Amino acid sequence: MASQKPQTSIEEALMHELRFGGIDKENLKELVSIVATLHRAGLKRIKAFPRGIPAVDGLRVSGILEASEVGRFFSDVVLKTPRLGGIVVFPYGIPWPEIFRVNLDLGASTVPTTELTSP
Repeated sequence: MASQKPQTSIEEALMHELRFGGIDKENLKELVSIVATLHRAGLKRIKAFPRGIPAVDGLRVSGILEASEVGRFFSDVVLKTPRLGGIVVFPYGIPWPEIFRVNLDLGASTVPTTELTSP
């Protein structure tokens, strides 16, 4: 009988892969939790990479979204995602997209920025 590798959660897999990415542990835990929420909401085939120069402070997350899930994903998930720094969506399929590549930047500052005014 062949031994099977135990199934790991998305959080455990991401923490394992990103442990040497240069992000402090508490920040990484929070970002991985956000990515797991996106995965549960329908984002599939997720890839995550450390983001930030010179200090790594966020993640670039890439995944695939089914065309039928796009509206719900954006209205229910993306608009409520904390620490979202940016999003890029690219449709695949001509003339009607069947899937979408979604790239998200996570790790934006949670402190609101103030506008600079000239004296």
